[in-house]
Amino acid sequence: MRALLSTLLLAAGCSAGELSSTSGDAAAGDGAAPVADGAAPATDGPAPALDGTDTDAARSAFDAAFGFELDAAPPVVAPDAAPPVDPDAAEPVDPPLVDEDAAVGPPPPPPPPECPFAPGAEPQKKAIFTDQYPAEDLDIEDELIRLFRAATPGSQIRIALFTWTRGRMVDALMSAAQRGVDVRVVLDESNQIEEPEGSGNWRYTAAVQRLLTELGRDRVTLCNARTPPDGGGCHGTGINHNKFFLFSELCDGSRNVVVQSSANLTNPQITQYNNAVVIRNDAALHAAYLGYWRDLDAERRDLSYYHSENGDTGTKAYFFPRASQGGDPDPDRDTIHNILADNVECGNNSEVLVMMAFWSQARGYLVEDLARLRGRGCDVRVIVSRDASTDALQRHLRDALPDNKIHLVDGVHSKYLLVKADYLGERKHLVWTGSHNYTGPALRENDETLLKIDDRAIFDAFRANWQRGWDNLR
Repeated sequence: MRALLSTLLLAAGCSAGELSSTSGDAAAGDGAAPVADGAAPATDGPAPALDGTDTDAARSAFDAAFGFELDAAPPVVAPDAAPPVDPDAAEPVDPPLVDEDAAVGPPPPPPPPECPFAPGAEPQKKAIFTDQYPAEDLDIEDELIRLFRAATPGSQIRIALFTWTRGRMVDALMSAAQRGVDVRVVLDESNQIEEPEGSGNWRYTAAVQRLLTELGRDRVTLCNARTPPDGGGCHGTGINHNKFFLFSELCDGSRNVVVQSSANLTNPQITQYNNAVVIRNDAALHAAYLGYWRDLDAERRDLSYYHSENGDTGTKAYFFPRASQGGDPDPDRDTIHNILADNVECGNNSEVLVMMAFWSQARGYLVEDLARLRGRGCDVRVIVSRDASTDALQRHLRDALPDNKIHLVDGVHSKYLLVKADYLGERKHLVWTGSHNYTGPALRENDETLLKIDDRAIFDAFRANWQRGWDNLR
């Protein structure tokens, strides 16, 4: 079972077309405008040739199983088989999904809670981090529990999540449902356990089974639900790798609340570097996420689903998968490449900082984008998970950037990009965060969300978190 589930969970690290509902970030003006982040280029050139050094990776057992670079059938994996030995042929995986601490049976109906937030006391945008690796850190979970408690009767909670095994989070969500909150959840199909191993008998994790039983099967969607799980998101052919929570109304008067996280609700996540952003009273952003959630719930399979939408408060959401045109690599249809190559201008005191869990050589051209920005005067530094990035990518980083600009570390599950520089002609402090790793499936095959935030206080919070990682992780 461990090998089969590892194969599925690998897609989270390998996590992701070309439709946009907005015109990008560039304002109308005279002359040739820069290409807005995520927007398609005006003309299409020939796709660059595949780097021969990535051939083994493209033909790996995992990539074949999920259609990463090939349309091959999944390999037969024997129970407890070892992962591929070629370090460039497969990407490391998160720990296998196991049942953890889901409670047995529903808790008794709770009394009406006192509002955990005083009216007007919470900032419009708030960043939360878990950064005590290797110790447990419940800050993100505790904030979500407060939000579940704050949801008013008759309001809505909508959740899209990859994996869920944490029983305390089921308890908190069911308390909201029992108070009359309309709760609905979209999950990936991989929330299944085979017992005993090799028996062919599959069941949902205890946490997910509770959601199915207590909320009702009509309120829980498992994308492409099959037993045994064989991959496939609600839109893409990979996985539903999303990690967001939507609240229509809270007891402190907040409305249209979006929570974008990098964390799943599983035990390994509470010991790793993760982040979440809570954004209140942004009607346009909430509507964009809600529309995406509804399409996930309807299981609209579409590898060209990609589009982006602006919020009301310096926010912008990008929804994946995003198709290539004519095959990969296709950097012009890579949102992160569009941001780095087309929109960032370096100058005095400019920074481009990355903290990334999974990164594969399928998007090695992003390393070249960073190297070019460093050559133009930006201070470019990257923190990358040692075990969740391929050896080929790590060699590429060392070839392109000085050693003192790279930290290969343990304990990272965040996926964010920070830019302090001129962006589309204006000095900006920008954050891009969400579920989106720098891998092929995250771009082309998975259900993923990337959130852009133009806010100095949020940037400063992420910058401080990045510095803690740079100083403390090894």
